[in-house]
Amino acid sequence: MDIETASAKLNAAAAQPTLELRQHCDRRRAAMIAARETWMPDWMQVTEYIDPARGQFNGEGTTSTRKKRSRSKIINGTATKCVRVATAGMSSHMTSKARPWFNLTTPDPAMGQVQDVRVWLDNVTTILRDTLAKSNFYKAMPVCYTEDLSYGVAAMMIVENPEEVVRFHPLTIGSYAIGLNDAGKVDSLWRCYTKTARQLVQKYGRINAETGQSEPDPDKLPSRIIQAYKTSPDQEFTVEALYEPNPDVRPGIGPLGVQAPKYRPYREVVWIAGSGNEKHGVLDIGGHYEAPFVCIRFNPVGDEIYSACPGTDSLGDIKQLQYLEGQKLRLIDLMAEPPVSVPDTMRNIGASLAPRTKNYLPANQQGAKIEATYTPQPGSLQWVQQEIREVESRIESATFYDLFRMLDSLGDQTGRTATEIAERKEEKATVLGPTLEIVTDEGLDPTVVRVYRLLERAGRIPPPPAILASIPLKIEYTSILAQAMKASGTSGIERTGEFVAKLASVFGPEVMDKFDADQAVDEYSERTGAPASIIRDDDAVLTIRQGRAAQQAQQMALAAAKPMADGAQAIKTLNEAVPQPGSLGEGPAQQLSGGVAA
Repeated sequence: MDIETASAKLNAAAAQPTLELRQHCDRRRAAMIAARETWMPDWMQVTEYIDPARGQFNGEGTTSTRKKRSRSKIINGTATKCVRVATAGMSSHMTSKARPWFNLTTPDPAMGQVQDVRVWLDNVTTILRDTLAKSNFYKAMPVCYTEDLSYGVAAMMIVENPEEVVRFHPLTIGSYAIGLNDAGKVDSLWRCYTKTARQLVQKYGRINAETGQSEPDPDKLPSRIIQAYKTSPDQEFTVEALYEPNPDVRPGIGPLGVQAPKYRPYREVVWIAGSGNEKHGVLDIGGHYEAPFVCIRFNPVGDEIYSACPGTDSLGDIKQLQYLEGQKLRLIDLMAEPPVSVPDTMRNIGASLAPRTKNYLPANQQGAKIEATYTPQPGSLQWVQQEIREVESRIESATFYDLFRMLDSLGDQTGRTATEIAERKEEKATVLGPTLEIVTDEGLDPTVVRVYRLLERAGRIPPPPAILASIPLKIEYTSILAQAMKASGTSGIERTGEFVAKLASVFGPEVMDKFDADQAVDEYSERTGAPASIIRDDDAVLTIRQGRAAQQAQQMALAAAKPMADGAQAIKTLNEAVPQPGSLGEGPAQQLSGGVAA
């Protein structure tokens, strides 16, 4: 066997695992794309009628099919406006950058009240908030909210960044597909995107030791990318990636579970689309400790992978609205410029219907005039406008437009008490309860956990107190909507307190023994999201009450001793006093001293 034959066999043996992996990725890709096909027609119509700038369909993510979208089907932009208002409402009421929307706590409330634990939790929460604020999280989340409202699904990549620790990349519909695990949770994601040859070299190339710049790595990059980098570095290539649970996962080492990329819980396979040779187009086989993506589904039913949403549910109304808007414009045209009947004898005169035009008729054509052939009924336009308003109202209700506008406008209304405003907000906030729960479960929880783990591995999380060893943390959400959901129970606490106070005023204070005021304060502050620092723990309260009781006992003892001291002082004063001869006190004084009055 010659050297070339042996080398070829070795290369073939080395390429066999890559070939099998690429075939596995192709099979999963085909299955996930097939699962979304039934939803594609609705998504494409949502894009046409709500926001043509979104979505990638029929290979639009590749350079050869990229083209400008037409907005010709959007005559009335009510649906677009409603989605944008709902997006702004979800951003400000769920994940506002201007106010804290989550805290870290412990499953055991008593443990969370320990001073060292409270300080550590507050510090870590601040670190998490600062990291999210410095990254592009608050730019990426509105994109996810818009995609979720419009298409019923929103995906976002959460990738490690050496400078900011984390970066977020929201994906648009059609550029990805997802898969579920046995528990019905999203655990796999395939995506397709474009990268230039220069970007691929920066990502998968190697660093030149002399220049410190990225250069092509023949062991990773196909020859056509290397050639493009040399001749046309801005040439674009279609890249595909699959993220899924790693079948080769192994336990990590140490408290952070450090492990080689290929043995981490999540596997990432990246390849160049259409490449069948040179490692079968595979650019990288990486790994992640947590899923590097989140996927929020609006309201999945049963085992469905994708979900209906306000955008798809309102498609009929949105189409009807565009039709009615066209009819309204047609009626306005007919009223402004109706079809006219012109006498045949005026054919060659050059009559004009322009404003302020004078038409001169021959002497024998007196009485000839131009008349409207058809004019719409006077109320037609009003009927169409009324129907348009009804359809717009249905679209606003479906997209929570009226709800978010109401939440923002309640505080500006006069003649309302603070209690009434709070109750109205709580009542309306419950409508968004299911949406908040899904966003929290599928989006915010994994995002906070992922960022925490990235910070922990980067050495930016301080060591926890010993009491927290092996105890998982709990994420408590304090956004406006989350607090409104919790605060729905505060009215019961308030009514109970008022009822007990009334009973005590009628039947006596003994009824207060039935009411635990301390527990009521704890429950109320927790539901309203009050700062933990303003509520003392039970031990501190006990110390204060014991000190108060001791002080009261001392005061009572002093009060009881005062009459006795006054009596003793009076006797002493009497004994020391010298009565004057002939005074009333001379006799008693002599008797007390054992003498006889003269």
